[in-house]
Amino acid sequence: MESDLVSVIMPVYNSARYLETAIVSIRTQTYSNFELIIIDDGSTDSTHGIIQSAIEADHRIQSIVHTTCLGLPRSLNDGLQLARGEWIARMDGDDVSMPDRFARQIDFLMNNPGYGLIGTQGRFMTEEGELQQPSNFPLDHEACIGSILKGENPFFHSSWMMTRKCFETVGFYNPCLFSGEDKDFWLRTSEQFQVGNLDYLGIGYRIHATAFTSKTIRQRKFFKSFVLDLYRQRKQFGNDFLGGKYAKRWDHKTIPETEARNIMPYLLASNSLIGSSLWIDFSKNVLKALVARWNKLYTWKIVARLIVSFYSYALKSVVRKF
Repeated sequence: MESDLVSVIMPVYNSARYLETAIVSIRTQTYSNFELIIIDDGSTDSTHGIIQSAIEADHRIQSIVHTTCLGLPRSLNDGLQLARGEWIARMDGDDVSMPDRFARQIDFLMNNPGYGLIGTQGRFMTEEGELQQPSNFPLDHEACIGSILKGENPFFHSSWMMTRKCFETVGFYNPCLFSGEDKDFWLRTSEQFQVGNLDYLGIGYRIHATAFTSKTIRQRKFFKSFVLDLYRQRKQFGNDFLGGKYAKRWDHKTIPETEARNIMPYLLASNSLIGSSLWIDFSKNVLKALVARWNKLYTWKIVARLIVSFYSYALKSVVRKF
């Protein structure tokens, strides 16, 4: 079993306070045949120095450095691009993996070939590292998917491990998403493989005292709705209106053009829901995916309608002020 490499993907951003502890928890795994790929997403604290020290101390560690912050989905995709392992595991720079986590997950996946992804239970931790109550996530496939569809979170993002076959089938994270990328990835995986959790406390999950603003809450609600609509379209048509551009391998099937037009309400509504700067990035990513899925003429029609709608919205806002 130790002959199969585990690729550990760890995206970090300004994680200096906890990063060394997280790295040590990977280096001390009982399953020692791994590569740790740390993606520094434009950190401005001492994260880079900690990563370099870890690389010098352990040849199994490597890094990718972004000069600017590109966001979690792109960081994860960069790490996945480099992953060479038969098993691919997630880890965050502020969490802690228990020493036998990898060994237990690999044992499960080897003995349950229908599963493509498996997470674990865990204990919540304070910012100071004090362990608190354990999680109570669903264990089996149906319960996990039902939890997502109800708007709940059935996994610790930093606890899952998937097979190479699963990754080559499902592909990468959706780069159009600035939130909800984990739920989108789990749902797409569930359409091809079984998913679930081990009834085992595999990680310590750190809780930060960060207050969500009303704007952040609106953004999360928007992307949650967007992710669920993509799921609904794949279930009905075999694909979604973004055409699976973010997927490494995808069976492209015909989807009615009228269904593709459902992107319009999202692009227009998102301007007020997720903020102007984020809206521009989101719209650019969506339109890139549309170009790949549909012909350029149709995409430019959407662009034209967006420009007209946006200026109409801006004009109404100005008129209301007077």
